[in-house]
Amino acid sequence: MPADLSEVQRLFHRLIAARGDVASALEALGMSPQTLGEIIAGDARAGAVERLDIYANAWLFRLHDALAEIFPRLRKLMGREPFGALVVDYLQACPPSSPRLEDVGRRLPGFMASRHAGAPWLAGLAALEEARDRVFELADAPGLELAELQSLPPEQFAELPLPLIPAHAVVRVDHAIDALWQAIGPVEPPRPSPSPDGARKGDDAGDPLALDAAAEPRALLVWRPDIEVWHRAMGEREAALVDALSSGSLSFGHVCDRVVAEVGEDDAPAEAFRLLAQWVQDGLIRRT
Repeated sequence: MPADLSEVQRLFHRLIAARGDVASALEALGMSPQTLGEIIAGDARAGAVERLDIYANAWLFRLHDALAEIFPRLRKLMGREPFGALVVDYLQACPPSSPRLEDVGRRLPGFMASRHAGAPWLAGLAALEEARDRVFELADAPGLELAELQSLPPEQFAELPLPLIPAHAVVRVDHAIDALWQAIGPVEPPRPSPSPDGARKGDDAGDPLALDAAAEPRALLVWRPDIEVWHRAMGEREAALVDALSSGSLSFGHVCDRVVAEVGEDDAPAEAFRLLAQWVQDGLIRRT
C-alpha cells in the first residue's frame, strides 16, 4: 500500500490515465481490488474500482473535449474516430504536466510529426492551431497607430523603435497549411461528447475530409492585436525580420540596413516602408 499522499496521487493518476479500465490497470500493477479498497473507500453503490472508473472516464472525456476545442480543424480534417484515437495515444505518450487545460495540447504537434509520416500536413495544421491557442493567452499590448506613424518627422524614422506586441508567434511548417486552413473552412465549437469517439447527429467532424496540403514550406505569422487571433503567410525576408524584431528592440534603421543588404539601396526604402506599413496596419508593432 502507498505510504504517503504523493504515492497515492501517483497511483491515482496511473490508474485513471491507463489505457483500458481500472481493473485491467490494477492487474498490470499486480494490485488487487481489495488492496485498492484499503486506499479508496467504496460503499454500497460502488466499490473502489467502480469509483475510479468514473474518474478515469471523466478525465479522458474532459481532456478529449479540451483538445477538440484547441484543434477544431484538425479534428474536422481527421474525422471523429481517428481524432479520438489520436487523443488516447497522445495522452498515453505525453500525459499532462500542467494543471491548466490550456496547456494540454502544447506537445501534440511534435507528437504528430513522429506518428503521421504518411500525412505530414496534419502536424503542420496542429502546429498552427496550437500557436493560435497559445497566442490567445499571451499578454495584451496597445499597437502603434498609423496616424502616429504618419505624424512622425522624417528625421526620426531611423531611430523609431519597433517592439512587437507580446501576443505573436512565428510557425514554420513544411506544407501550405494556410491554404489547407481555408479549404477546411469554418468549424462550429465542438460539443461535449459522451466518449472520445462518441457519435453525435450533425457533428461535422464525423467523417475524415479528403484534403491534403502541397509540400510548400511556409513561415506563418500568428498574432492577436485585440480579441481576435489572426494568421498569414510571410515571405522569407519578412519572416527573418520578424524573428529579429522578436529577439530584441531593433529600430526602423536596423530594418532598413537589413533590407539594403538584400535588395540594394535603390529599392530598400520602398520595401522597408512597405513592411513597416503592413506591420502597423496589422497591429503588430507595440506602442512605446
